[in-house]
Amino acid sequence: MKCEQFKTWLENRDTHDISEADKARRHATQCHCCSELMAHDEALDRHIGALLARETVPSHLENIVDLNLERILPQRGTRSIWALVAVCCIVLLAAIPFQGWITGKRGEQPMLSMEQLGGYILADYQYHGDGGVGFEPVKDAAIWLNANLHTRQLPPERIVAGYTVKYARLCKLGECLAVHLVYEKGGKRISVFVMDKSNVDGSFEQDRLYAVATGNTNILLSSQNKYLYAVIGI
Repeated sequence: MKCEQFKTWLENRDTHDISEADKARRHATQCHCCSELMAHDEALDRHIGALLARETVPSHLENIVDLNLERILPQRGTRSIWALVAVCCIVLLAAIPFQGWITGKRGEQPMLSMEQLGGYILADYQYHGDGGVGFEPVKDAAIWLNANLHTRQLPPERIVAGYTVKYARLCKLGECLAVHLVYEKGGKRISVFVMDKSNVDGSFEQDRLYAVATGNTNILLSSQNKYLYAVIGI
């Protein structure tokens, strides 16, 4: 066997027959480079095997199983005892993955950090702040919000005072559903984003104004009931 044949065997040795293994090992005893390759490969196998080793069974589990077996021994036959053992093993093996599955399900609700929220709002404002493609002309924000967000609650008056709503659209801030409203006053337009505040990783007091700096742009935030309002362009 030559060195190239040895490397091919080493990469696919699980699929080669025993005779090929004998030839490869004889070659390794005569070739220093191939011997080192085999040593590294076997060391890697041992390392992977150690990483994939099963978790050690807690020392008290065996005593608990024995205790349960002793309690039912006078009442049930051998078949029932082994059935109980099987159930105990299945529960033990399934406990950790199941716990992780539950945690994953609880964590599926989209959540934005304040930094992410500011970045998404700024991007949507820069691309769509003119109320162009994708927007609907709006004369009554309460009617539009009721039809699309199932609420008639308007943005706080103090952040849109003197402005008139012009356009609206549904949008996504990351994975979170939001509404983008465009208001206008004297030819100047601002954008107001409305979203469920449970999607934002932060604590907001009712009717208090907060400022978030994103680059050179300030975004004002205000909370009312379940909604968070973000204003940009003022």
